[in-house]
Parts: sequence; C-alpha cells; structure tokens
Amino acid sequence: MKLENIEEMVDKSYAEKSCAEISKAPLSALKGISMDTAEKLAKAFGIDTVEKMAKLKYYDWALEIKTRAEKQ
Repeated sequence: MKLENIEEMVDKSYAEKSCAEISKAPLSALKGISMDTAEKLAKAFGIDTVEKMAKLKYYDWALEIKTRAEKQ
C-alpha cells in the first residue's frame, strides 16, 4: 500500500503538521489508532510515539516476511 498524502495516514488534527512533529506524536495521531489501542500497544510493546512504532523490530520482521511471501 502506497499512500501519497500525509492526510491519508494521520488523524485530521495532525494533517497540517510536519513529518517531524508527527514522528514525535502519540500513536493515536495515525488514522485508525484509537487512544485505547494506543494504550494497549504501549503496554504490550513499550511504544508510545509514531517514531517508536516505526522502529519496532516486529514491524521489520513482518515486513520482511511479507516481502519474501510476495516473491514466492
């Protein structure tokens, strides 16, 4: 999935913010992640910002598995 516009990725309250600001924002800044879900992710994985989610090793692992599956 390739999204062209930041507005497609973030909650409307973050649509005008810079990527640097969004990176430091809570996970609920991402479209579709509620405060409740953000709290559960923080508890489960110790992540509380968009930047920390991007650095999550499980994200990297899942992306690698998906990439390899597409080549099979």
